Amino acid sequence: GSDADSSWTRELTYATEGTLTVHDQFAVAPAAEAVWQLNVPVEPRVEGGRIRLPGLEVVPIVPASPAITFVDWHAEDSGELNSGWKIELRGDVGEYLVELRPALFRDGFESGGPTAWSVPAGD
Repeated sequence: GSDADSSWTRELTYATEGTLTVHDQFAVAPAAEAVWQLNVPVEPRVEGGRIRLPGLEVVPIVPASPAITFVDWHAEDSGELNSGWKIELRGDVGEYLVELRPALFRDGFESGGPTAWSVPAGD
């Protein structure tokens, strides 16, 4: 296998509500592994197949259920790196489609707006 056995194409689409869609299509040599990566400043967590951290939600779409791992950069090299995490997605489908969504504090209930709750009259 040589570099001629590999290719990678990335398309970025930004939506007006703030979502960034990353669409990667790739072919790698049989002995290689394609890993989708994103570096973030704080420790992420997985909730229902989505990756969450303050201000950001990472939503893998393709593959639908990738293997998700986190790398603590400080644990990897505490002499050089003081903080930070790397999100890694793995899946053997020749493409990654991932949405990066802003996770904003909207109404205190994250319910989709004031129509989901009410305040009694006179309060």
